[in-house]
Amino acid sequence: MARISKFSLFGNSCVGKTTVMHYAFSELKLAKHRVGAVADLARRVVFPPNMFDKSPEARLHVLFAQLASETELVVRKDVEVLLSERCVLDWWLHYQWTCRSIGVPMNKSVESLVGEWLGTYSVIYYLPEDEIELVDDGYRGPNSLRQALSPMYKAAAEYSKSFGNIVLVDARSFEDRCTFVAAHMLKTLGSSAAQEKTDALT
Repeated sequence: MARISKFSLFGNSCVGKTTVMHYAFSELKLAKHRVGAVADLARRVVFPPNMFDKSPEARLHVLFAQLASETELVVRKDVEVLLSERCVLDWWLHYQWTCRSIGVPMNKSVESLVGEWLGTYSVIYYLPEDEIELVDDGYRGPNSLRQALSPMYKAAAEYSKSFGNIVLVDARSFEDRCTFVAAHMLKTLGSSAAQEKTDALT
């Protein structure tokens, strides 16, 4: 493979990103791909959950942790496919929301970096909310936050179309989302298992 393939999931809370990532990771490994994964970083940072809604620094900490984690995997010789539970755009939206909610200006240089970074993904899979219920685990924030972020996610998905690398996952159930994303990844990679997975969708 001439260059590493980067796949990322994108979407609001409780849309199946974690479930889809683990399923796709297993399918890619079974298809003999050398995969590295970046899991949800919000649960592994130094800031407590109650800081995120009022601290732009906490939001940026996670955003840069995402960039660092992806970079660490990209330079490894034993990784040919990178799979991320979130893309940098997720964390940028949360950073925007926090800045607006407390009335502080956003860092424009970070905005430029995010725009450039989006072009490094082979495919970004957008998982819309539909009518999937929010589960509060202490990190996701209240349902009001998800509702506030919803139009921002839709607008960001439209914006990302200009990069030509975003795919709408038009499936309601977590099972169907898992199947679609894994099949699409395998097809994109030219895997011999791709046709079998694609046939399962029809």
